[in-house]
Amino acid sequence: MNIVEMINLYNFRNAKLREIVLMYPGNYEAFVYEWINPYTLEWYVGWHKIEENDAYIASGKYFLHEYYKGPSFWVRTILMTGSAEEAQAYESKVLCERNAKDDPLSLNRTNNTFPYYTLTDKDKAKMRAAMRTTEARAKMSALKRKHFENPEARAKHLAALQTPEARAKRSALVKKYYENPEARAKVRAAMRTPEARAKMSALKKKHFENPETRAKHLAALQTPEVRAKRSALKKKHWAKRKKRSQSLEDFFA
Repeated sequence: MNIVEMINLYNFRNAKLREIVLMYPGNYEAFVYEWINPYTLEWYVGWHKIEENDAYIASGKYFLHEYYKGPSFWVRTILMTGSAEEAQAYESKVLCERNAKDDPLSLNRTNNTFPYYTLTDKDKAKMRAAMRTTEARAKMSALKRKHFENPEARAKHLAALQTPEARAKRSALVKKYYENPEARAKVRAAMRTPEARAKMSALKKKHFENPETRAKHLAALQTPEVRAKRSALKKKHWAKRKKRSQSLEDFFA
């Protein structure tokens, strides 16, 4: 079977659903699209709310994994345009009628039944509580450890954490968290428990067992910037103590 016959077969099989609506300047906020690879007959259907300077491809991770292997092999068709709610409903209709989740050529993993269920505040609170149980935390910890046993996954994750954007984001989040006096006091109290101090001490000792790590740390402490910073902190500390001592002398004088 040549490529033309394959495409014709695909179009015939899905004729009921392929009411092609070409994109045109009009009054609509969303559209339903279909990506097809005419060589493998794999397909993916989704909907998207139009944004300014839109260069949207898709959101499905399984589809994107295949798409980026060869973007030129994929062809997109617009199936319908309309409101966001209409687009969601039409996407669900297409996926259900094709039974996408059971189609071996589908890169959609669910049939996306509509209307979608929206989580209430009560649902979110219940989910958060469930995730904080000892069993759930242990399970998540085990999954993370298993994931990071792969050297490539570990290296990729560490590299992503060291980007300027990631560092800036973490810094902003930590600063925002510590703006709350209660949160700040809670963290300080937790860090001062004998168990926490022993744990931090053990981690530091283990970290510095590596000669390269130890040498790198010592070298970093000797830079002019770090020396100046430490000096300023020490001066500030001793100035505070001197002021406190003076206050006590004045009080008992």
